[in-house]
Amino acid sequence: MALAMALVLAFTAIAVVNALAMSVSAWVREFALLRLAEAIRRQVPGILRTETLSVLLIATALGSAVALAVLTALSTGMTGRAAPAVTPLTYVTVVAGTGLLALVATALPGRVALRIRAVTVATVQE
Repeated sequence: MALAMALVLAFTAIAVVNALAMSVSAWVREFALLRLAEAIRRQVPGILRTETLSVLLIATALGSAVALAVLTALSTGMTGRAAPAVTPLTYVTVVAGTGLLALVATALPGRVALRIRAVTVATVQE
């Protein structure tokens, strides 16, 4: 059972990293335009970090609300109590691990995107 859960988590992590890396890679032109508009080189990763943390906050709130609704219904049906049994340490560990994964999955492609000269990217025709 634990092996199956580990495999599910690994495949989910791969899918999340792939989706984030692809979306950041699609922003190369926007990063170049920001740099050409006098944005300091450190501002672009800061913008990327802020956006990632904003998405993480919204995803955590929505995901927690949906999970709470489903688990409350399941818990009521199985035990008669409306409170699902989730330890705060487990919840914080999952959110922190997801946040770290999201920050790394956006920071690395963002760093690669910033290595390309802004003028070269901005002048390429699509």
